[in-house]
Amino acid sequence: MDIMVEGPRSAQVAGMLHERDIPYAIAIGDVDPMIRREQGSSFTKDSRTSALRRKMDWKGYYRLDVIYSFMDDLATRFPYLCTVSVIGRSVEGRDLKMLKISNGNSGNEGVWIDGSIHPREWISTAVVTYLANYLVTNYHELSETVTNKDWYILPVLNPDGYEYTHTHDRMWRKNRARYGECVGVDLNRNFSYGWGEKGEEGSSEDPGNIFFRGPEPFSEPETAAVKHVILESGTNFKVFLSLHSYGEVIIFPWGYTGDPCPDYVELLEGGTAMAKYGRHTSTGRLSEVIKDLLRVLTPWSVHSGDAGLFFELDAVEPASSSLSGLELESSCGAGGLSHQSYPPYNCEYSQAGGVGRRGELRNSCAAKALWKRLDGAGSG
Repeated sequence: MDIMVEGPRSAQVAGMLHERDIPYAIAIGDVDPMIRREQGSSFTKDSRTSALRRKMDWKGYYRLDVIYSFMDDLATRFPYLCTVSVIGRSVEGRDLKMLKISNGNSGNEGVWIDGSIHPREWISTAVVTYLANYLVTNYHELSETVTNKDWYILPVLNPDGYEYTHTHDRMWRKNRARYGECVGVDLNRNFSYGWGEKGEEGSSEDPGNIFFRGPEPFSEPETAAVKHVILESGTNFKVFLSLHSYGEVIIFPWGYTGDPCPDYVELLEGGTAMAKYGRHTSTGRLSEVIKDLLRVLTPWSVHSGDAGLFFELDAVEPASSSLSGLELESSCGAGGLSHQSYPPYNCEYSQAGGVGRRGELRNSCAAKALWKRLDGAGSG
């Protein structure tokens, strides 16, 4: 377990741990210099370099306008596959841009993928955009299991928060809605299913709390936009993937109860197959793996439709020098943000999709497990 403590309270926390004979070690003595170093490096890339507005190399993290330009460029280069739409606007009026990848066949089942619902988790957006680029640029080499799907990809679910992590507070987790004197709703606690059922366990009604769930379900324009697309698009969604960092876990519903969700056995088998490609990856129900994680997109998706596979993927086991697993070094090299250091993503789509080491999606054991439900016959 990793805990970040305010400097003035560090002695108090250390004393408490000592009194209870709980062993601990200080991994990072001062987080602030690491944040400043990251902000001052070329690892964080913005639109000041015009060449970056269209070309992403995944050797760093990109600002929102660069990501949106990348999406628009895919739609321009591959108009027969890609469409970009604005599904809503954030609290501060920023577009929520979604990329849809489809061959246009009627009856295609849907795959939903989102990143940066927690904006400080930059790696999630890096992986989502890497995946989108791979799917489009290699589309005609992929199996029909992949191409006969409509892919709905939302790289930045929380655009206000994402920009705020670049300009003000690297560790910001919520959106930027104001409630009294406090700012922000944890969008991952703002979905309706199980909302508020367990009181302050796993979420909070306090606007000053980092897990503030909002005044009511879907109170925030960002979550309301996601709800509208999923329920009103007419697509039969079969897979929901919500990407996070960090932790190297593959989790699925439920989080608010210990009862098994529909297709529990299949989800566990698929998650276990994916996890074997990780270093220390755990898989299981949210209530088992992350015991206080409630009211998130994937459980709501289970309750709201007839979809079959629902995973939240938390990647990255932090090194002792990492900023709580949220600051990731650029040394992983070209494409390394997606296919060198983050095994759960690798085996799910990026790596299993033939990014570079384990071959084509149709030949990956992990992918076969994942696509079992999608293929119907389970042939992969």
